[in-house]
Order: sequence, then C-alpha cells, then structure tokens
Amino acid sequence: MERRTREQALSALADHAVVGETQNVFRIDLPNGRYKVHVLCGPVGKRREFALWANGEKAIDFSVGNKLFCPWDFPVEVSSGRLELAFVP
Repeated sequence: MERRTREQALSALADHAVVGETQNVFRIDLPNGRYKVHVLCGPVGKRREFALWANGEKAIDFSVGNKLFCPWDFPVEVSSGRLELAFVP
C-alpha cells in the first residue's frame, strides 16, 4: 500500500490515493445512520476489475475498462458505529 504526499499527488482528487494489488480494508468510526459513499477508482497495474464490500456485504463489482478513473456511489447503513470498506481483487 502506498500513500502519496501532497507534493506527489496526481491531482486534488487523488490526494489520499491507496495503490496496491492486495485487499485493502478501511475502517471509519461513524455515528449510526444512512450514508452515501462516493468512490473514485482507477486500474491498478493490469488489474481492471475488483469488488468493493461495505460492512461485510458486496456493494459494487467494479469494471474500470479503458478509463483512467471511474466514479461510483452507493448507500450504506451504519449500525455498529463503524463503516468498513474492503477493496478485493
């Protein structure tokens, strides 16, 4: 996993990019409720397809195709005070 500094960022949108070919999990403490998650993803190496899981349930199957970046959004329910997002190759 690689985290870029502000000087190395590709753009303001990629300021906190995470690059890797293994599963990456993000855990965010949030008050319980409904949220809309916005994701901006691009290919990693030659990998152009992967899945995003939210709180243990598959939210999206990504297929980036020939695009540089693709935006997606989806609703999620937080009931345990924490949102867990897993990007799975």
